Amino acid sequence: MEEVVIFPVAERIIKSLAPQAVRKYASMLSIQDEISRLQDTISTIQDILLDAEKEQASNGQIRDWLERLEHVVYDADEFVDYLSTEALQLQLMMIESDNNMVKLKLKRQVCTLFSCLNQLVFRFKMARELNRIRDKLVEIFRDGRSFRFKERHEETRVSCNFSPENESYLYDYVIGRESDKNAILKRILDPEIEKDLRVVAIVGLGGVGKTTLAKCVFNDEMVQRRFELRMWVNVTDFDLRSVLGEIVQSASGNRSEHMEIDQLVKEVQKEINGKRYLLVLDDVWNIKNDERWRMLENVLSLGAQGSGIIITTRYNAVAKITSTMEPYMLGMLDEHDSWSLFKRVAFREGQEPNKPHIVETGKNISNKCGGNPLAIRNIGCFLYFLNPKEWPTYLTMEFSKIPASGADFFAVLKLSFDYLPSHLKLCFAFCCLFPKECEIDVQTLINFWMAQGFIYSSNPSKHMKDVGYEYFHELLSRSFFQDVQKDKHGMFTKCKMHSLIHDLAIQVAGRRYKMLPQYEDNIDTEVHHLSFNFHLDSHWKIPASLVHAKSIRTILLSNQLQWETEGRSSRSICGHVVLGCKRLRALDLHNSGINIVPHSIGKLKHLRYLDLSHNMNIKTLPSSITKLYHLQTLKLKFCQKLQELPRHIKKLINLINLEIDGCDNLTHMPCGLGKLTDLRTLSQFVLSKKTDLDWRRTGGLDELQNLNSLRGELKIKNLRHGADYEVANLKEKQLQSLILIWNNDDLEAVDNQEMNVDSSLNGLEPHISLKELSLSAYGGVEFPKWFSSLTNLVRVSLWRCKKCRYIPPLDQFSSLAALTLDELTNLEYISKNEKNQLSSTEILPSLKELRLTDLPNLKGWWRQVENEGVDGASSSTKATILLSTAERSQPLFRCLSKLTIENCPKLDSMPLYPNLDEVLKLNNSSLEPLRQTMRMSVAGQQIPTTTAADEASTSTISNSVPSTRTSSPLSKLRNLCIVGMTELDFSTGDVIMWKAFESLHSLTFDHLPQLKTIPEGLQQLDNLHELYIRRCDNFEAIPKWIIDLKSLKKLAIQLLPNLTSLPEELYNLTSLRKLEIEDCPKIAQKTNPGQDLIIKFLSTSEPPRIMYCQCIKTS
Repeated sequence: MEEVVIFPVAERIIKSLAPQAVRKYASMLSIQDEISRLQDTISTIQDILLDAEKEQASNGQIRDWLERLEHVVYDADEFVDYLSTEALQLQLMMIESDNNMVKLKLKRQVCTLFSCLNQLVFRFKMARELNRIRDKLVEIFRDGRSFRFKERHEETRVSCNFSPENESYLYDYVIGRESDKNAILKRILDPEIEKDLRVVAIVGLGGVGKTTLAKCVFNDEMVQRRFELRMWVNVTDFDLRSVLGEIVQSASGNRSEHMEIDQLVKEVQKEINGKRYLLVLDDVWNIKNDERWRMLENVLSLGAQGSGIIITTRYNAVAKITSTMEPYMLGMLDEHDSWSLFKRVAFREGQEPNKPHIVETGKNISNKCGGNPLAIRNIGCFLYFLNPKEWPTYLTMEFSKIPASGADFFAVLKLSFDYLPSHLKLCFAFCCLFPKECEIDVQTLINFWMAQGFIYSSNPSKHMKDVGYEYFHELLSRSFFQDVQKDKHGMFTKCKMHSLIHDLAIQVAGRRYKMLPQYEDNIDTEVHHLSFNFHLDSHWKIPASLVHAKSIRTILLSNQLQWETEGRSSRSICGHVVLGCKRLRALDLHNSGINIVPHSIGKLKHLRYLDLSHNMNIKTLPSSITKLYHLQTLKLKFCQKLQELPRHIKKLINLINLEIDGCDNLTHMPCGLGKLTDLRTLSQFVLSKKTDLDWRRTGGLDELQNLNSLRGELKIKNLRHGADYEVANLKEKQLQSLILIWNNDDLEAVDNQEMNVDSSLNGLEPHISLKELSLSAYGGVEFPKWFSSLTNLVRVSLWRCKKCRYIPPLDQFSSLAALTLDELTNLEYISKNEKNQLSSTEILPSLKELRLTDLPNLKGWWRQVENEGVDGASSSTKATILLSTAERSQPLFRCLSKLTIENCPKLDSMPLYPNLDEVLKLNNSSLEPLRQTMRMSVAGQQIPTTTAADEASTSTISNSVPSTRTSSPLSKLRNLCIVGMTELDFSTGDVIMWKAFESLHSLTFDHLPQLKTIPEGLQQLDNLHELYIRRCDNFEAIPKWIIDLKSLKKLAIQLLPNLTSLPEELYNLTSLRKLEIEDCPKIAQKTNPGQDLIIKFLSTSEPPRIMYCQCIKTS
């Protein structure tokens, strides 16, 4: 049933009437008495609202009374917001009155501000409206006296105090499903089941854990080893085109909105052909007929034998159509597992109950949930915030309404909603505007909550966005959100809602919220919040009902495609919205294809949130946009043709978020941006490249001086060498990421002039809490001292710093996880220290990713020194001693996972990387560091492994402290790419010890002119799945022993002008599922025997194993 929640709205009205600007404006109109009386009336009503809202579920008359009151309270809210807007306009006009001439102009403006007739008439209208609203409120309040509501002057605002450890404790576990998991594993892994494609349906009630069980199976280690490709698709309504598109995206990462169904079929078949895959189709609600399923099943039949599909559904009918074996009926948890789950979420870790009466009460509550994990988790998370002494009262008063069987899980979920504070009830209800299974962006959600006035803090020093983040965390901690994702800094970025929780949101939101399907155009006049559950663009026919829906406060495009919509209609959507929806607080038109934003946008006086992002053809914004004085969020991301921001942007004094990343045509920032001291997000600041622009229009870096609320990422473009940027005051801004880009043209000028190029960077010292720093085209020789004080850095990138010969010491960056050095053409050594000055055998203990690219003069990580005591030895003995000593003491990267070295031909010494596991790419660089790493075991150097925490995802080590092992270095590496080694012949066996690469999955040889055939050592690679050979001009033949590569599934050969033959044994390599041949002219000759082999592949392989070939010649 719909919940009427007014308390936060009343609270907002009272707060909105308090600012001095509003009081001053009211005094000017002589309506301060009317405003005070309205404020008193609303305060009196607010005192009984909490009790009334609590009682509405059990008393229909109270609910009717609240609905009457709701209409008038929202009228009051609109009027007070209008009053606040006019007060802000007056305040801005007063601020701009710098001289007598402006004051004279101001006086004229004030005189015409109130009405086209005169101030007296305007004052009369305002007072009459205030009295009308107040009289209506008083009337309704008197009618409610008979209900004898209790006064509650203040609502308890619960604050959750979960640490990251508690979050992991609450969410990263499954209880009571081990036997269910094993049963599903048996069905998809059992070799005795003779089915080419196994389809297993998991059937169960909502909230029972079908998706959780499927995830456990999907992520199981045996499943990961068994299936070459794993895909996950959320289905709900079974639409063949949509399902195919989602499969393509899950398999390849590519979006497919623009593809027709025939194209999608080909793409799916391309991805799965010959692969043993596992596909999960989650939450399938309906399949209207067998034919559609059979079509999908036919498309999916091209996988290798043993492929599997897991379907989760609530409906036996779906299982009957799809499953190739008996459906698996997932039941409820038993009492023991229910209690175990309840204890986990209802009590703090290590504080489980030991008092018998608490245990008994807890078990009674747990049993009331009927074994449904979602209900148990939801109620348990709510009770986490209550003292267990209050549980018996809760059990008696609330659970008495639930059937004894505990089968009404929805009623149990509703209880947890009922006990939410009213401000969280509004935030939760708003989420019904997002489609089921939708991935919700957390910051966008918070910005919507801010726009609607749902966020309130009694602490003026706490920023609204921080309060909003706490609101989200509270709802998450009560299990209203799930499947959360975090960014590289540990902040929540994405989340989802369980389908039952989403159903609850729809139910409690009621008539004020509407999600419009594609072919429906009926929008009720009482709707406040509207979302479109389809892609909306400028061709959409505006329904008349939208123009007449005067009360709409939100327009949300919740289901837009991710590829840009070309604008063919200039302003139809935006113009019609402005025409009819004057009360809008939030307007989302992202990727809708509009070209021109109409001047009438300035009439949306109440607007707080405006999203115009991904409209690539917008070139300018109308000046009227600066009349949106309440605007908090302006999103212009990837408006690629946008040339400038509004000149008078300083009037947007409430702006918090200005998102302009991807606006690559912006030429400058407007003057006055620095007045927006509430700015929290400013994604980039573009300095003008031209010095002849009007200084009154162009903002310099001094605009940043007072913007000390900035957080997140800031990119500054077009910096100039020799300038003093200390005025930017970056040290006072607690940014997480700072990207500094100097003007490329200026960098070229530096080469021809003498100037203090270091001063520009000296003045840009950031806050010590900075996590990410990137410098591009910096022309200084050295770096400022403050660089070494940034001990919290996690990512560092230096690009095109061409004069730099050293970088600052890195020893103190214990948290550094990613380091990129690119185009530092004068860099000789990364560290100024000599190797024997190092204090530890390990360096950068957290480093996981290292990129060294285009560093032509880089000789080593540090300077090499001669060892004493070897001068008298022969040259050969001396070399042996030096080699042995060097390799025994060589520092190493313990956690390094990805390493790219490109165009570093002189690099012959760096820390070793024995634990590298993801990728190693070597391009036109020395092999010496690789050889040194591979000789570690020969030299007797122990190889420390990562800790259990570091390797939890792979479960390879169970110890909690570093350990040592004697296995080969690089034994965990999965991907190796060797490019551009023009002098080395890898065909011989002494270049690389191939047997060390025990786990190698993918190997690429590219542009190796000395390579004539595949190295014999590859026969020792038992796990090699993919082999790529490209641009090797002298490559002549694939050896017959390729049949010994029993795990090889893909062979791609491209641009091999001298490849003369393909061995017949290749056809008998049964593991091979993909053979790609391109631009091999000698194979393409009609008389070449290789033609017969290719034709054999094409004609007799089932399924076909050649995916692409440009070598077939026909007569």
